[in-house]
Amino acid sequence: MLFNVYRRLYERLHRIEAELTRVNSTMEKILRCVQDHHRAPQKPAIFPIRSLPDMDAFEGSNEDEYSNAVNYFRHIGGFNLREAVNICLKESLKDAIAPSFTWWGRQEHRPLCNTRLIRAIYDGVCQNKNFEKPTRSEFQAQMREALRMSKERHRSRSRKKTVPHGDGARIQRTLRDDERSNESGDMESINDDEQF
Repeated sequence: MLFNVYRRLYERLHRIEAELTRVNSTMEKILRCVQDHHRAPQKPAIFPIRSLPDMDAFEGSNEDEYSNAVNYFRHIGGFNLREAVNICLKESLKDAIAPSFTWWGRQEHRPLCNTRLIRAIYDGVCQNKNFEKPTRSEFQAQMREALRMSKERHRSRSRKKTVPHGDGARIQRTLRDDERSNESGDMESINDDEQF
């Protein structure tokens, strides 16, 4: 009889120990989540996407990488939808690759609308506390505008790299007038009439 009592006590003690181990493990997971929540998320290593193979790599990424991207987009935020979308696209996609895409994939370009990157940006923007969750059409309109601006930044940089202006001279602008410097360094006035 005493043996049965000890055995039951031992079984109960064993169950309590197992339950405490489970509770302790759960509390450690919760603590890690809380600590990670207060820490700024790291920018995913694949960002900014610089090439089509990089985009394909992100398309094939696992759920952890996707979640990291969403958390990063949520963290970098913005105070309104337009700002949030612009920041997220600038952080994730280089301007030099933007001309390879159109929103719907027209004119032999790749579609951007159905990529995993856009879904990650949408999920991150929807978690932003600074503004209401956008509708899909509002998000689409802002993304299309952000893509257009990215392409324009790329075109503008490309134009700045092409120096020649007819005779190979660079245009130097001053506060007084437009002047053109030729290769010998001499300045010749282009338009003397237009003074400020």
